Amino acid sequence: MIKSMNPIHDNDLAAMSCRCQAIMAMPMKEITQIPFEDFASLYNSIQPTISAWTYNAADMLEFPRPQKTVVRCPSYRIKWAARVVDGMIEFNLRTMFYADLTWLKGCVIHELCHLFVKDHTKNFWMLYNQKIKEAEIVDVTYDGWKKERVIEKDDPFMFSHPGHFQVHRQKFNCMLNTFFHKGYTHCTPVKIDYKLLNDNS
Repeated sequence: MIKSMNPIHDNDLAAMSCRCQAIMAMPMKEITQIPFEDFASLYNSIQPTISAWTYNAADMLEFPRPQKTVVRCPSYRIKWAARVVDGMIEFNLRTMFYADLTWLKGCVIHELCHLFVKDHTKNFWMLYNQKIKEAEIVDVTYDGWKKERVIEKDDPFMFSHPGHFQVHRQKFNCMLNTFFHKGYTHCTPVKIDYKLLNDNS
């Protein structure tokens, strides 16, 4: 029997996700005109916001807390949304902009489950489904993770936003190029390995 629990507080995460989604909804020409201060404010809020929600979710869902959470921006060729490395959860910055709020929260719980079960085994999916229900973050009509169980190579951006991956990638790279290369706005992705500004690791 699935126990009930109070919903995990997500006001800050929802606000952050809304700001990220708003950028992805803009035409690329408008993205290049966002004031640097506005982008920097959002950029600096991402790490503490996703970390706080992750630790809160771990406590409420009775997971061990990860040793650390970090948000990075690896090469554009890297398509994983998040991963567990030596007890630490590492999030891909792209996930914050590509994924909707429900998918993002599911991604956090997915990685917390990997602290118990390393691979995507039957036991992993049983634990994941149980914790998703305990967290009460998905209604019965949501199918954002449906394809995850049949894709051999995890590519979360393909099934979280079917048909829009290329558009989101272009806009995301346009955004990074604009703010990190001072006016270089061509959509061709550059090789990047950024850390968030407030991550001193």
